[in-house]
Amino acid sequence: THRSHRPDEWISLAELEGGIAFYAALAREYAKEACRV
Repeated sequence: THRSHRPDEWISLAELEGGIAFYAALAREYAKEACRV
């Protein structure tokens, strides 16, 4: 998300944790699919 009032590299802790949770869930789903094959 691009915000004009701050540089893109300044990410909030909430956004960071949300991203980690999202990718963790994504990795879990991918692992489940991989194991099924």
